[in-house]
Amino acid sequence: MGRQYTQSDAPAPGTLRFVAASGPGRDRRRCDRCPRRLPPITIALCGSPSSDSINEVLLRHVMSQVNRPVEFVSVRNIDAPFYSADVEKADGHPADIVALKARIAAADGLILASPEFNGGMPAMLKNTIDWLSRVGRPILPGPLLLLSTSPGGRGGQTNLGVLAERAGRWGATVTGTFSLPSFHKTFDRQARTLVDPEDQARLDAAIATFEAALPS
Repeated sequence: MGRQYTQSDAPAPGTLRFVAASGPGRDRRRCDRCPRRLPPITIALCGSPSSDSINEVLLRHVMSQVNRPVEFVSVRNIDAPFYSADVEKADGHPADIVALKARIAAADGLILASPEFNGGMPAMLKNTIDWLSRVGRPILPGPLLLLSTSPGGRGGQTNLGVLAERAGRWGATVTGTFSLPSFHKTFDRQARTLVDPEDQARLDAAIATFEAALPS
């Protein structure tokens, strides 16, 4: 897992490459320039700064379960300095943020997976949201499914609560949350499946509620 391009074919500033992970039987699609007028699609945003993120693993598992096209985006691929009014005044909005904002505005829903850092979201995810808010509101409009996992026994539940509370301010409608504790015991990375059928049943229900909220 990691960046969706190599150093040799890295996009120019302002270009985000989203690789669509398909559901069963779906083709993979790529959008290089993220134009505003694209067919509605669900965005899967990974808020982890880690190149070996267990939250990304969970997110990609969920992407494979969704019965519509989904595009993966990682905050690690977004070129944006830490937000400050001084930077914004001097340099304006980062091109990657503007491109991401346009893609989110064209999407019909968002799935956000985030680890928990000290009871909250990672700084890189917070920075992305801060910049998106400066481009325009609503920040993350539409249906939103929140995911988190952790090696420990709480599965990022504290941060999920924080994200769910803040999502209304961002313009999102939270359709549900899914927490997976003890990732290395509850997720089979080789088989790419949840170990416990009860966990999969909880996830299936969360996905079904999310999909029911998407425009038909």
